[in-house]
Order: sequence, then C-alpha cells, then structure tokens
Amino acid sequence: MDIKTVIDLEKQRKRLKKSRKLWKILSYLVAFVVFGPMLALALIIIFLDFPKLDLGIESLFFLVMSILVIIGTRDEFYEWIFERKTEQFLMRYKELYLKPYIESLGFSYKMGALFQEKEVRQSEIFDGFDRFRADDLVYANVDGVDFMFCDIRLEKDVSRGISSFFKKRYFKFFEGPFFVANFNKKICSDVFVFSDAAA
Repeated sequence: MDIKTVIDLEKQRKRLKKSRKLWKILSYLVAFVVFGPMLALALIIIFLDFPKLDLGIESLFFLVMSILVIIGTRDEFYEWIFERKTEQFLMRYKELYLKPYIESLGFSYKMGALFQEKEVRQSEIFDGFDRFRADDLVYANVDGVDFMFCDIRLEKDVSRGISSFFKKRYFKFFEGPFFVANFNKKICSDVFVFSDAAA
C-alpha cells in the first residue's frame, strides 16, 4: 500500500472521529422530533393537574416513559447511523491494507466471512452468551494442519427491570481471536493450548 493511501485513510478516520459529536446532537434532534409531542403531552397533563396537587400515577408514568423513549431512540439512532458511516471506512481499510498484509504472510483472508455461532458453543470454552458477533476469517494449512481464526465478541444480557423492555443492555465478557484447528490425531480428553508467555 502506498503512502498516499495511508494518508487518505488517516484523514478519513479523523473526519469520522470529529463527526461523532455532530451525530450525537442530530440523534437527539431526531428523537425529539419523533417523540417530542409525546413528552409535550405528558408535561401538559402534569401542569393541568398541578394546581389540584393531584399529579396521579398515570401522569408521572407517562412523563417517565416519554423521557426513556427519547433517550432510547437517540441511542439506537446514533448507533445505527454511525455504524453505517464507519462501515465504508472499515471496508476500504481492510481491502487496501489488512487483506494484502495477511496474504503476504501466506494466509487466506475473507472479509466479513464468519464462524458459525454453533462452533463457538460446541467448544464449551465459554459459559453461555446471549449475543454473538464475529468478523473476518483467516485460514491456512500449516504442516498438514488446517486452521482458521476469526475475531469474535461475546456478550451477556444484563438488562433488568422496566428499562429492559425498551433497550437491552449487554455486558461484553470476551473479545478476541477464536481459533479452530483440525489435528490428525484422536484426542479423548480436554486439551488446552497456551502461548509461551502463559507457561
């Protein structure tokens, strides 16, 4: 990859980073335009009841729900729009830099090709997960052994209470490469492979 391509990629990365604040503000504006009338109605109901000092559970519930919906919508819209904006940059980076580098090492690379979730579950290494994400597949044959690895991200659902109805909260408990290799031996017990540093 030539230096001009590196400079162009870096400029694009900086532009994306700067645009985060703008898209956060725009996400709030979209949420208020869509659900602002609901919040306004809740406030009108509360102020009409206020002189009687009888706000009522329904009025307060409506207000709280309106605020939660606006915040949830803002978060979802921001994540959706920023994911779309960064996708083009990531694809270009992988195509121009990552793929040639990996192939220069003698491996094969498929952008976006993933492990199946069942392969991770069948390993029984992880104690259950609720959301699975994976990206990019590297594979090769070394000394007669087929192997492949992929970046994976495993998350557990930690949502609790009424807010979980509007937005799920996930806790990331593993993120990193996951390897699969076919050895030419039958092994009847669990085998753990560690790096030299772990020994």
